[in-house]
Amino acid sequence: AQETETTSVQTQLSSKNLKKLQDYEVSLSKAFDVIRTEPVQEKRFEATTAFVPKLVEALKVPNSFYYNFDSLKNISVLRAPDNSFRIFSWLVVQQGRDQYDFTYKYYGAIQYNSGELKLTGLQDKSSRISRANARELDAENWYGVLYYDITQYTYKDTSYYMLFGWDGNNHRSDKKIADILFFRDDKPIFGSPVF
Repeated sequence: AQETETTSVQTQLSSKNLKKLQDYEVSLSKAFDVIRTEPVQEKRFEATTAFVPKLVEALKVPNSFYYNFDSLKNISVLRAPDNSFRIFSWLVVQQGRDQYDFTYKYYGAIQYNSGELKLTGLQDKSSRISRANARELDAENWYGVLYYDITQYTYKDTSYYMLFGWDGNNHRSDKKIADILFFRDDKPIFGSPVF
């Protein structure tokens, strides 16, 4: 299966672009290690601020949609079953009042399967969203989570994507999240009254 996947990537990417993406992946992996291991919170967020444009630069490589970024172990990259988009998500630890008081800030982006880069950044506003389970949210008001699975179904000619994610919540508890993603006027909408 791994060989077939590699062959598929190589047929979509020129050898020059494949090499570029492999180099970006090495650089991004090293940059993300700083985000994961840096003990000083301000430096973790500075490293994240520097990481995002590097990721965007990598995604600008033609046909980057077909490159899996397998070595970015702590970043979730999920591809929609219909191959129309993929969603990146990751987290950064936020320190509270003491070493045992912490939570997470989430980052995410949706890359669409298109000729040129089409990308929607996701803004984690979970700390400000009340009754998230009863609202539709957009990319600027995303209930940030680390996604681990995606499924798809169609209803009345609209594709809906069930996203499963993990929310670290705080040092006392975590949450499993199931959310619906669909597109209205080509913009991502999270949440739908299906439950």
